[in-house]
Amino acid sequence: MPVTGITAKALARIGVTIYELRENDTEGMVDDPDVFDEKDRLFGVEKPEWNAFMQSDNGRDSL
Repeated sequence: MPVTGITAKALARIGVTIYELRENDTEGMVDDPDVFDEKDRLFGVEKPEWNAFMQSDNGRDSL
């Protein structure tokens, strides 16, 4: 699931694994939170982790 830097930063703070989606169709796990503030970046969360998050207390609280 693609997300913006602002959303990715918030999700990372509560423990969701975030991946940077690159222009060459590759991805890499984000290990430096400063990258979320850079413009023109797209991030993503893998579907199984997103589903688990949405079923968690944090996910339900965000709805």
